[in-house]
Amino acid sequence: MPEGFGGRIPNCNAALCLNQRHRGAGCCRCVDSCPTDAIRLEGGRPRLDETLCVQCGSCTVVCPTDVFTQINPPEPTLMLTFQHLPPTAPLEVVCPLRSGGAESRAPVAAVVRHRRCLAALSVPHLLEISRQGERPLWLDDSPCADCPFGACHSLLTASVAAANTLLAAFGHPPSLALHTTHPEQLLPAPLARPVLDGMKPQLSRRGFFGALRQMGQERVERALTEEAPPMLRPAVAVDQRLPRRLPHSRKELLAHLSGLVIEDGLSQEAEIGLADLPFAVVGVDADACSACGLCSRFCPTGALHFDGPGVGALTSYKDAAYALDFQARLCIDCAICQVACPEEAIAFGDSLRTEQLLSARAESLVAGKMTACITCGAPVAEHIQPSRCHVCRQGAGKVTPLHDGAGLMTDLLRRSNEPRQ
Repeated sequence: MPEGFGGRIPNCNAALCLNQRHRGAGCCRCVDSCPTDAIRLEGGRPRLDETLCVQCGSCTVVCPTDVFTQINPPEPTLMLTFQHLPPTAPLEVVCPLRSGGAESRAPVAAVVRHRRCLAALSVPHLLEISRQGERPLWLDDSPCADCPFGACHSLLTASVAAANTLLAAFGHPPSLALHTTHPEQLLPAPLARPVLDGMKPQLSRRGFFGALRQMGQERVERALTEEAPPMLRPAVAVDQRLPRRLPHSRKELLAHLSGLVIEDGLSQEAEIGLADLPFAVVGVDADACSACGLCSRFCPTGALHFDGPGVGALTSYKDAAYALDFQARLCIDCAICQVACPEEAIAFGDSLRTEQLLSARAESLVAGKMTACITCGAPVAEHIQPSRCHVCRQGAGKVTPLHDGAGLMTDLLRRSNEPRQ
C-alpha cells in the first residue's frame, strides 16, 4: 500500500447514506471513487476500513449527502493561502506526488502545492480559489495516469467541468484548466516558477488572528448544522423518521452561486445543460401521478414538497386538494424520487434555467383534487380511475375479516356452546 497523504481519517455517518433512506437508491459513488478500496457497502451501509484509507479526500467530495466528513481538512487552509495571493495572477495547483520541482509548463505566475489529492477540491473550493472566474487557474493532473490513487482523476475532471459550466452560465470566463484537457495551451517547455506551500498562507499578525477567528466560526457553524450521532438523538415520531436535511456541501455551493453576479445582457431564463452539474430537474406525468406523496417523503433535501391531506384527515376528501412543488437548487441528483414513485410518473430534464439556481421559489409540478380510495379509504388523486390508491391497485387491498360463507365457524361455535351429553 502506498503511503497516504496524512491527516485525520474521515468520519463515516452511515445514517446519512441514500441507501439507508431508500433500499432501492443504489448509490455507490463513494465506493467507485475510493482509490484503495477502503470503502465497501454492507447491507447498503458504507463501511470505511481505516487501515486502507489514505486520506485522499475523494469520499468527502463525491458523497451528495456528506456521509464522510473530516476534522481539520487541509482545504480551508489552502483557501486562506489563495486569499492572500494576487487576485488575478494566473496560478497552478499541484498535488504532493507531482515531481518536477519548481518547473511547470502551465502559463502561470506561481505554483501552489496542495497537501493531498486534487480530487479533494470540491466545486465550491474551485470557485473560491479561481475568484469566481477572475483568476486563471491550472490544475496539474498529468501525474494521475501513473499515480497509485489515479482512480480519483474522474472526480477531479467532473468537479472542474461543473465549476466551468457554472461560471459560463453566469457569464464569467470558465477559467479552470487541466493539463490533460487543454494540452494545446501549455508551454512548449517547462519554466522555473515560484512554488508556494498551500498550508502556509502569508499572513500578517492581524491577518493571522483574523483567520483563526474565521476558521473557528466556520467550524462552529458546521458543527451546529451536523446531525447528532444516533445514540444522542431523541426519539422521533413515525412520520418524522425520514427528516429532510440540506447537506453542508450544498449550502456552500449555493452560497458561492449567490455571490456570482450575472453579467449584463445575460438572461436568467438562459438554459444550462445538466450533464456536468450536481443538480437535476424533476418532471411529473400529471396523468400518471396518484398523489401518494412518496417522492416527497423520500426526498432527502426537501427539493420536492408535497402538500395534501393525510390518511384519515378527511372521511370523504371532498374538496381536498394536493400539490407537488420542486426547487432545483436543493436537488442533489440522487434519483430517489424516481425509484420511490410507484406510478413511474417521474422523469428528469436535460437542462435548467439560471434563475432556478438562484431563486428559493418553488415551482409547481402537478396539482389537483383528491378523493378517497374505494377499497381502503386512503387519499388518491381524483383523476385516477377506478379510485384506488397504488397499494390497493398493486396488492391485495384493504385487509378485512374473513367471510364465513360456508358457516363453518358459526357451526363450530354453536357446537362448543351445546351442553355435553
